[in-house]
Parts: sequence; structure tokens; C-alpha cells
Amino acid sequence: MFKDNYRLMYRLAFSILEDPDLAKDAVQQVFARVWQNKPDLSLENIKGYLLAATKNRCVNMIRDKARRKNHDKHICESLYDNLDKSHKDELMVELYKAISSELTEQDQRVIFLHYDMDLTYKETANALGISPSAVNKHITNSLEKLRKTLKDKER
Repeated sequence: MFKDNYRLMYRLAFSILEDPDLAKDAVQQVFARVWQNKPDLSLENIKGYLLAATKNRCVNMIRDKARRKNHDKHICESLYDNLDKSHKDELMVELYKAISSELTEQDQRVIFLHYDMDLTYKETANALGISPSAVNKHITNSLEKLRKTLKDKER
């Protein structure tokens, strides 16, 4: 079943997610769920079932990512809104200092394009000639460095 359907499922997932790593994850999750639940399907129905499950998994991954991004943005905005102007200015100065001192030039470019220019991962990747998964890694690593740096300065 795996050998017969993996490539087709992967192509579907990649066409939806446009990221090879996420596509592999989606297909793996579908196979894991099939293995755990062992649905009562005939061999004639399995291909349609797997493709539908792959599409649904991809849609759920996109929805979950959008929810997390919206939730994170809401939390940041509410914390930021509760600060007075002088604290906001201080925070922005510290953030820009940390960005220029702690991040590589490539990390800085990725952060600028994604957050300041409001480009998607794919648009940022195209602008820099890298993959969307590389953009994700740059952002993840950069945010971790910035959190640590700002937390250390807070002490």
C-alpha cells in the first residue's frame, strides 16, 4: 500500500503545501493514522481514501498554522498595547539592537522581508533565492536567539 500510493500522495501534498518537508510530514501522518485506525477498506477504495485523507491533512496543517500565527500575533499585540509609549520605544530599540548584533545578515534579511515587508515564506524565499523551508529555519532560529537575548537583558 505504501509503495503503490506514496508518490501520488506526496505530489498532492506538495501541490497544496508547496513545501517538501511539510508534504512528507503530511503523508507520513496519513499513513500513521491508517496504521493506527486500520479502516475497513477494500483495495479498490484505498487510493481514493488515501488521497482524500492527504488533502484533508494538508488543509488541516494550513489551518493550524494560520491559527497559531493569528494567536501569536494577538498575544504580541495585546502585550505591546499594554505598554506606555516610553516602554514601547525602549523595547523597539532593544529589539533592533539584538537583531543587528545577534543575527547573521541572511537572518536579518529574512526577518525584514517576512515581518517588515509582510511577505509570505514563499515570497521571502523567492526574493532571496532560497527554499521556503530555509526561510522557516531562519525565522525559527532567529526568534529563538532574539528571545534568549532579550530575556538575558531583562535580568
